[in-house]
Amino acid sequence: MRITNQTRRTIIAKSCVWLDTVFGHARGLMFKPKVTPHVLAFAAEHVTSLHTFFVAETIDILFVNKNYLVCALKEGLVPWSFYRPPCAAQYIIEVPAKTIQRSQTQVGDRIRVHSTHRTR
Repeated sequence: MRITNQTRRTIIAKSCVWLDTVFGHARGLMFKPKVTPHVLAFAAEHVTSLHTFFVAETIDILFVNKNYLVCALKEGLVPWSFYRPPCAAQYIIEVPAKTIQRSQTQVGDRIRVHSTHRTR
């Protein structure tokens, strides 16, 4: 799966892991030796607090609503931190640090996840 910013016409991630189960949401990037892009997909929008306990590196996070619009961004969340976004999201995209800057992503941008299949 590839994630693109349709508004800016940039690539956010060339590949990612799709997580749509409770276990997948709970584990996320924990205990992974390297940060790889993850999409946490929920059945409906809601505010989800995140932590980076047991996450190996600093990450960027995009919060995307049901209309695939970025409603919040968090750049540079370091390991062993908490974050509560200011908006409800249906998709949370966790990517390596500096991805938001590199892709020029901003609040209000439209995001697209290109997929032929979903990976757990």
